[in-house]
Amino acid sequence: MIVLNEGVDTYSLEIVVKDEKGNPIQNAFVTITGLGYSSGKTDNNGKTTLDMTIELPEYRDEGYLDLEVRAKGCYKKFHQENAIKVIRG
Repeated sequence: MIVLNEGVDTYSLEIVVKDEKGNPIQNAFVTITGLGYSSGKTDNNGKTTLDMTIELPEYRDEGYLDLEVRAKGCYKKFHQENAIKVIRG
């Protein structure tokens, strides 16, 4: 969960991508959308840090970010709506 003190704030989100056996997935493409947008590729440890500006409209006290992960090879595309909750603090 992310708590915004103002309607707009900038955050660094660390995402780690692993397969079903817990092994890190290198070079996976990670995208976060919803109240902002950011994307990046994972490193050798399956990790990426996404810097993004999140904006919660004045008329809303909460919202959500969606997460999508794509990787070459046998991995299926992963998409989760409402993966990260954002609330006004």
